[in-house]
Amino acid sequence: MAFFGRDPGRDEVRHGEPFIGAGGQLVRKALYAHLYDEEMPDFEASRAVGEHFFWINTVPYKPVGNKAWSMKVKRHFHGLMNEVLISRWRGGH
Repeated sequence: MAFFGRDPGRDEVRHGEPFIGAGGQLVRKALYAHLYDEEMPDFEASRAVGEHFFWINTVPYKPVGNKAWSMKVKRHFHGLMNEVLISRWRGGH
């Protein structure tokens, strides 16, 4: 299973992991509850549950100031993101 996000945020850049910030924590909480039928205990559990899934953003990194990229810049990264998907994701996991 794969999750696609917009731009990585400040927390994603700091941890070097997609979907690890506030919005990602909501997704990871729901995944944890679904998989283990209990509330996610802590941040490390959210990181661990993420290992079972493929996570990708529309761009590989966030600009200084944590501002959203323009569509022109996002389009520039389409080729790279396509290559990452083709080379790293198999669709069955």
